[in-house]
Amino acid sequence: MPIEVIDGFKVNKNVPVDILRTVVSTLEERDAINPAVRYEGMETRVLITKTKYVLEGGITNDHWKPQLEDEIKAMVPPLLVTYPADSKQHVIFEQDVELAKPEYNSGISRLALKGVFNEETAVIDNFSFASDSVITIPEGIYQTNIISPDPFTSVLLPRKNKGQRFFNKDSRGFNAASSANPGVSSIDVDYSENPENPKIWAVASANDYLGIKTTDRLFILNADGSPFRIDFGGFLNSYISKVKLAPDGSGAIVIGQFYNDRFKHIAKLDKQGNPDPLFLTGTSGFFSSSGTPVAPNGFDIAPDGKIYVWGSSIASYEGKPFTGRLVRLNADGTIDNTFSFTGSSATNAPSGIAIQEDLKILIYYSSKNRINGSMESLYCVRLNPDGTTDPTFRAGISDLRFSGMAVLPDGKILVAGGQSTGSNGESQIWRLNSDGTLDETFVTDFSLGPYPHNSNGGRLYPTPDGKILLSTNGSDPLIHQEEVFFNSLFRINSDGSFDRSFQTAEILTSSNTKGTAYFMKPMRDGTFLLGGTFVKCNRQVKGALIKLNYNGFNR
Repeated sequence: MPIEVIDGFKVNKNVPVDILRTVVSTLEERDAINPAVRYEGMETRVLITKTKYVLEGGITNDHWKPQLEDEIKAMVPPLLVTYPADSKQHVIFEQDVELAKPEYNSGISRLALKGVFNEETAVIDNFSFASDSVITIPEGIYQTNIISPDPFTSVLLPRKNKGQRFFNKDSRGFNAASSANPGVSSIDVDYSENPENPKIWAVASANDYLGIKTTDRLFILNADGSPFRIDFGGFLNSYISKVKLAPDGSGAIVIGQFYNDRFKHIAKLDKQGNPDPLFLTGTSGFFSSSGTPVAPNGFDIAPDGKIYVWGSSIASYEGKPFTGRLVRLNADGTIDNTFSFTGSSATNAPSGIAIQEDLKILIYYSSKNRINGSMESLYCVRLNPDGTTDPTFRAGISDLRFSGMAVLPDGKILVAGGQSTGSNGESQIWRLNSDGTLDETFVTDFSLGPYPHNSNGGRLYPTPDGKILLSTNGSDPLIHQEEVFFNSLFRINSDGSFDRSFQTAEILTSSNTKGTAYFMKPMRDGTFLLGGTFVKCNRQVKGALIKLNYNGFNR
């Protein structure tokens, strides 16, 4: 006889579930259940109290134990995996789960769940679990890999939710003075010491965090949002443009307007936030051509650890001049004299750069320039690692002023522009092949208005599952199939189409106007950190920094 299962119940004994005894109206009816049909582990839901009770340690009435609401919520439908339909498909767990011995298996010999956003692999092999054994799978998005000798098989795995990992639960996070809005403009995440509890490095403009008064603009947080270090002695109390972790895991680089006895425009900190003694301690920092200290606009770090720094006014570093408003530093902070970039004809600084895995550098400007002595004026070129122009690259959109760029794992290049031209003119987002030619297979199906990528927009964040997060701060809404979205954060599929499965995040300022999304950081568990200038996200009070799950809901 098949086992009958009522929603919210688990099977503790191989008998049919008797609705007349396992769902009752009152506690008196529960206590009146005939002892002859009771058994250890029997479950009964009482409708008037909206509580489920379990017989534990005996079968008399004094052994009824209420089950916690968290445990009830943890009971979710089992995970059904079929072959070949689910072979190498994605499975999303929005919280940690326990998977138990299969209730049913028609022949699958091996199932692997490999993290899409990280390299962690949880393998369930041959289902050789003891009856009381479970395997815990961390929250995240996983790719299934199935081995089965039969062409059509399936497995049913009981699962139990273990709870969500909240970020700054019951707290608003950053606060600013008076009516100003707090802002987070840069984020990076360090998994090197503890992958289960990574450290979050954030640059923020705020005067307190979680009610703790702050002076410095740099914050190191634990994975749950609690402070790890937020006091740097006041040496980082000026504007910081960016923080980024060194690729060797030795610490982080910060660049900004700070200029004091300890740091001059650039600093290298170890994992604890202390000054790295192996990094050059500057005596003068960056200077303009007129001989005054000046902060760079931005920087990036190449896979080999070298640091590219650019700025509209910088002309020398530690007393050594350079050309092109762009300089390369070695990993120890000394200037790299092997970089032979001469710059643009108009002596403009780059708007930004993007570094490829092969160490070539994409560099783009806000206006056309003759770059490295070229006779042709261009918005974008690619440099070889030594700073010379790569003649094999040609930007595929003529007269396009890029305002955002990201290199994809396959070598293709995502760009956000400032021209309403071409097949994707309404969105102003294109994908280029690795040689710079236009990838015509990437076609967007939405509009962002005539000026979607202003000075605070055009940010593109490819995620390991092939999708793309997009933050845009233009005043015009996104329009998809006649539906209008006034939000600042969206997700598009790998082919350029609008991803309707993602909740478009709504961020608001203290005056209830549209906030600014400055930075997105995909996490290994499939969630995302969103930094910007706002006091609310998705109608929840959160200041400047929030964690969103894979589909865009607050965490």
